[in-house]
Amino acid sequence: MVLAVLTAALMAGGTGCRGDYRAVVTWRVPREQRGTVEVYEISADDGSRVNVVRVPVTLVPGR
Repeated sequence: MVLAVLTAALMAGGTGCRGDYRAVVTWRVPREQRGTVEVYEISADDGSRVNVVRVPVTLVPGR
């Protein structure tokens, strides 16, 4: 189940350096459960997902 999808374009002022980013994601779950936050880039070459990072999290109701 996907709880949220965010799209962001990140730039560091044309310096060629990586920029900082922050996203607020809200969700509702009926009980405590495991989840995963997944972030990735879209390849300019073929549109595939690259540099995929997955972070396990615990989703908690009412917080």
